[in-house]
Amino acid sequence: MTGKTVRHKLKQKNIPASPFILYSFLGWTMAALLGSLTSILLLRIPGFPNLAAAQLTAGVIGLVGGLSWAFLIRKIGGALSWKRGLFLALAWAVSCVLGITPLFFTSSLASIMLVLTFYSFATCGILGGFATARAMKSALPRSANDILTSVAICSFGLGVAAITPTIVGERLSLTLPAWAAWAIGFEAMAMVIAASGGYALLRLSRAARSGKDAHQDGGDTTGQPGTSTLTSAKVPDSRRSLSPWVQERRLDSRLRGNDKEGGGNDGLGRGDALRAGGGNDIAGLRNDIVGHGNDGLGRGDALRAGGGADRIKLDFIVLIILCLPFYLNDLSDIYVRDWRLWLTIDYLAVKLFPLLVVSWLFLRKKMTLADFGLTAQPIISLVSIFYVCALLGSVIEQTGYLILGDISAAAKLGEMPDIPHPFWHGLDLTVGLLLTGICEELVFRGYLRAFLVRYTQSAALIIGASALAFGFIHWSGGYEKVLVTALVGAFFMLLYLRTRSLPAIMLAHFAIDFLDFSHLLPKFIFL
Repeated sequence: MTGKTVRHKLKQKNIPASPFILYSFLGWTMAALLGSLTSILLLRIPGFPNLAAAQLTAGVIGLVGGLSWAFLIRKIGGALSWKRGLFLALAWAVSCVLGITPLFFTSSLASIMLVLTFYSFATCGILGGFATARAMKSALPRSANDILTSVAICSFGLGVAAITPTIVGERLSLTLPAWAAWAIGFEAMAMVIAASGGYALLRLSRAARSGKDAHQDGGDTTGQPGTSTLTSAKVPDSRRSLSPWVQERRLDSRLRGNDKEGGGNDGLGRGDALRAGGGNDIAGLRNDIVGHGNDGLGRGDALRAGGGADRIKLDFIVLIILCLPFYLNDLSDIYVRDWRLWLTIDYLAVKLFPLLVVSWLFLRKKMTLADFGLTAQPIISLVSIFYVCALLGSVIEQTGYLILGDISAAAKLGEMPDIPHPFWHGLDLTVGLLLTGICEELVFRGYLRAFLVRYTQSAALIIGASALAFGFIHWSGGYEKVLVTALVGAFFMLLYLRTRSLPAIMLAHFAIDFLDFSHLLPKFIFL
């Protein structure tokens, strides 16, 4: 299929998947062949280190595979410069090198090594997936604004592709010559990464086509899920080019009687005007961080903006009421050794009580469910956010503990008592940890964002303040626990500002805690 034919197909509403999968498969097949040749040549060099040979092999595979995707983006009509295409190829080379490196420092059972291989490559594949999605957005500006789904697809595909040669090769080697079995295994690897990456690019291309159709039809795609808010920057009405946070701040200023709203700059400084201006890359970045799906203002946000001094006082009272039990609860880790009493305090103070306060705020119409991040998402977006959040969150947490533990093993002030009863232990490990994820996200992501956005438009300040508040609720675990959980909290808030939805993050929070407390995976798997 020629480039002209593919461009013609792109103009159709339903873009066929075949050219994406075909070009992707050919590119990664070539990558696998060149990687195998590189490995053979390097291993013939006397004394050449196995680790260096594996890293160079993986780098060649990633480099050639990434170049094939850059070629595919250009083939479908994307305005991708060769500089960006080379950056995309290098990103995939780095992803593959980083993915294979930990495998040479771990030796365990075959099943554990498969899990480690998938985990390592899938984690590092997030870098390549992000580079691919960003390259696609630069080449086709109206591609999907929510790139996490495509990132998750690429990451998962690389993880599965990494374990495919071992699974297929070992099974086929029982009936076929070893060289034939492993050759088929490498081709299966190419098929997996080609299918996943090709589908990710296809999703972005179809979103670009839909965005172009809506723009040509004169439709307003501002704030619609799956569309780029950069499209609206070309609309003459300046209000449409403002990011949700700037809109929220302007409404806040009006309802509070701020006279800065008048005048020629509408209450915005020159830096804010630049960030809000159409056609500026900073506007796109701000829209990405803030999230989309509506105009950025929930009904509760408007209520918070219009309550004056009484509303501010109520906001601070609610903040203290919601957060204080989490800080006081760590005293039970220090002084309470009876597991029954500990469970009672824990479930009443930091599970039931926060849920009651949140329910009161909702029933009294002080805040909406959307203000707490309880918004619906398409199932594929929910799964993608959960996947990325759980994968990177566990890496941050476990790697952080290992690094800080090697630097300085600080003594804990206290810890939860062991629960010897099987039923209560299982209940706390499942239902208890799920409630922990729900309550902590409602308070330290949902309410804190709603509270802080009233006083600042800075994403960095909101992420930093919420991270510190979240980290210090684990103060009884020592400074290691505080630092690591603060980093995880910062990552969670970044995703929340991007998606404005908490259910997937709540589930990821539960998954990370469950893996940590259940000890299903050995700690060395995170090295």
